Amino acid sequence: MLNDTLRDALAAASPERLLDAATAWTRTQDGGGQDPGLMADFLERLAELARDAGPPRRLYCGMSL
Repeated sequence: MLNDTLRDALAAASPERLLDAATAWTRTQDGGGQDPGLMADFLERLAELARDAGPPRRLYCGMSL
């Protein structure tokens, strides 16, 4: 489950801010070597879900590697 603070931040983030976050993410150990554009696309899709969820609903995110 993503906490409410992260849900709200994603919902409010502009596409430019999400690209900035994705680019920074690619500089970390977890995101190293990834395409910032693909990471930004993931964040934009997650942001859409966050906008749809909104209070009082929670946002859950499961990942499979």
